[in-house]
Amino acid sequence: MEKNVFFHFTRRDAAHQIKREGLTKGVTPVMDEDQTAFLKHTQWLTTVADQSDQQWTDGYKSRFGVSRTEARVKINIPTPFMGNVMEFQEFCNLFKDHLPDKFNAFPELSKGWYVYFGDIPKAWIANIRFY
Repeated sequence: MEKNVFFHFTRRDAAHQIKREGLTKGVTPVMDEDQTAFLKHTQWLTTVADQSDQQWTDGYKSRFGVSRTEARVKINIPTPFMGNVMEFQEFCNLFKDHLPDKFNAFPELSKGWYVYFGDIPKAWIANIRFY
């Protein structure tokens, strides 16, 4: 695995916007006194490059009619910005009182998952692969 290389899987139409603007729309649902709010500028990443090994997408296409693995965005995060990257389980521990229960339901499936705090500029995008 290359150092500081991550992947973001998304829909085909979203990949075109990411190519133009960078990765800027990421949000994470958080609970605040029984209401759902959104933690903005949280980009979901993985170190798992294989499209077929993205278990988090199970059922997504059947519910929403679109695949979240139509495109893979390869990102090179410069070393000075690696402090903005947090392993997903660490993220869950930090926000444990505010995350939906399903986030911690299967910690073994989240191996290789990360959250980037902030926006990812288009200059960091190495390539986009369409499936």
